[in-house]
Amino acid sequence: MGRKRKRKSARRSIESASSGQEAVVLEYNIIKEEIFVLMQRCDNLIVTMYTISITLLGVGLELDNENCYFLIILFLLPMQGLINVRRFHMARCSVYIEMCLEPRMPGLQWEKTVAQIDLKFKQSYLKNRWASKWALLLIGVGTILIAFVSLVFYFEGLYSKSGLSFANICGMVCACILFLMLCVLTRDYLQYEKIKEQYKEIIQDIGKRI
Repeated sequence: MGRKRKRKSARRSIESASSGQEAVVLEYNIIKEEIFVLMQRCDNLIVTMYTISITLLGVGLELDNENCYFLIILFLLPMQGLINVRRFHMARCSVYIEMCLEPRMPGLQWEKTVAQIDLKFKQSYLKNRWASKWALLLIGVGTILIAFVSLVFYFEGLYSKSGLSFANICGMVCACILFLMLCVLTRDYLQYEKIKEQYKEIIQDIGKRI
């Protein structure tokens, strides 16, 4: 009887372990799929943001209307915020996989491997290719460039048409505030690795409390 009980308990432990591993793999696949979806949404938002902004810039130049330039800055701000939210969700999912799932499944090392590959790529490949570095820089700060050009055209349009009236000064101040807010959002967008480190600290802190 004792042996039979031991065998039953052993089978139950094996079944629970296998079911636990299957749950981890399932959760892993779901989160990886979510990361891919978030990446695609970020790409779509970036393309939409640049397309509409450049279109508004062309309309403003064609109609000689400074309000179009103000609309560009006003449009870029929430779009960049949406992109940041998607990007932060990607960082959160990536850190969760790396710290909570991969240690429980030794065969799953996607996040750690990709992080090492990216680090080596930046150190060896991009370091000796200034063109690639400039390309990455332009992609990262493209929003700021468009907003700055729009801000200059907006100031020039207001000043050339009606000078420094009270209404124009208020409009310039509002545009500058929006531009600074956009700079802050773009800075957060470029600090993806720093955001991941912050998520790691949060998870470690939660683990200590538990």
